[in-house]
Amino acid sequence: MFCIMIGCMFLQCTIVNAEMISFEGKGEYWMTGQDSVKHAEDWAFKEAVRSISQQAVVAINSKSASVDNQISADEIEMVTATIISVKDKKYDKNIASDGKILVSASVKGELDVAVAEKMVNEIVEAKRIEKDKLKLDKEIMRIKKQYSELKGENPLLAHQLNLEKFYDAIEMERENRREEAFNAYNEIIAEEMNFAPAYSRRGHLYREKGELDLAKKDYDKAATLDNKEAGWYYGMAVLLEKAGKLIEAAKEYRKFIEYSNILEYDIEIPIALQRIRNLEK
Repeated sequence: MFCIMIGCMFLQCTIVNAEMISFEGKGEYWMTGQDSVKHAEDWAFKEAVRSISQQAVVAINSKSASVDNQISADEIEMVTATIISVKDKKYDKNIASDGKILVSASVKGELDVAVAEKMVNEIVEAKRIEKDKLKLDKEIMRIKKQYSELKGENPLLAHQLNLEKFYDAIEMERENRREEAFNAYNEIIAEEMNFAPAYSRRGHLYREKGELDLAKKDYDKAATLDNKEAGWYYGMAVLLEKAGKLIEAAKEYRKFIEYSNILEYDIEIPIALQRIRNLEK
């Protein structure tokens, strides 16, 4: 048995076995005119359990040096309050000279220290992960800032990085990750507004979604930036074919073949050749 002084109450803790510790706690509540006895007893009981939880904090801290300075006493108290096993409770009422009633609760409870330690260590680990995440987020922000500054100072590097992102986005399309590709093209355009191929590829995705006005707007922008942008010709050919303008569509497909490269349009080139054969029969 060992003893703990909390506030003005002298409370006892008894080790039942290697894992379980037994505690005794006392809580008090002064009734007001509107309080029921049940309400007063409930509050007194909560205070008694709280006093037991406070004792458990001391017990756990004495057994677990790893939690020092990593988790507050209040947090440990909240954990232990949820797993205390109440073995006995008694209530008492005393009437003061002024007529007020003091309701007292005496509670005996047990705590599985191993379970409490496990829960506390899980909180400590969660805090560590959150702390590491905050550090990582700060580092990412620092790198992004450095990256932005570097791109601003070196336009050629910025274009090269966007070009790599562009080819990654094409791969996303091939893997049917169209929404990711669409977002990548948006990012490229936001960073480099004169990147004509990104407009063409985004136009294709708009067209696939049936947003033909937006598709044409992107195709027109690509053509304005670069009249040899192959994607513009392919997109316009598809739109013209849908509109029934077959001769004009065939011409645009031929322009696409003239300006396209196999790296970007390995899928579209065979399709365009087949469409030309069909349209010019």
